[in-house]
Amino acid sequence: MPRCPRGSPVHAVRPGDACAFLGIMTDTWWNGTGRARYPIPYLNHILEKQVHEALRQRITVHYNYEGLSDQEVPDYIHHKLELAGGSRSILGGDAVSAVHGYSEGNARKIDNLMTDALTIGAQQEKPAIDAEVILAAANNQSLT
Repeated sequence: MPRCPRGSPVHAVRPGDACAFLGIMTDTWWNGTGRARYPIPYLNHILEKQVHEALRQRITVHYNYEGLSDQEVPDYIHHKLELAGGSRSILGGDAVSAVHGYSEGNARKIDNLMTDALTIGAQQEKPAIDAEVILAAANNQSLT
């Protein structure tokens, strides 16, 4: 297994390890949360360089995801609740704002946060999810 110099952002590279390859190519590292140090727009900027032309030609889908807007977050949450057979009344208005603040509009974070919040709310026998429950769920996920 090839090794990078000690202290390098990527310590070991396995054949076919795309994350390690991107880490070396962009001089980034992957932290414990599973997020890259640099956001995707930075990666797009790196791929624009001539030296990465061959790689860029092999990428078939290009997009920048900015997250859900302030209006889309409540709509997304209520839609997911309705799909699950729940009622909009299960969430307080402050809870939706708190979800948006902690998730930064990221749909995956919203889903995970709401799953934890519903679990915590059920454990505490709350009639509705409020900002306090969202805070507990965020702390549970280390989003804060």
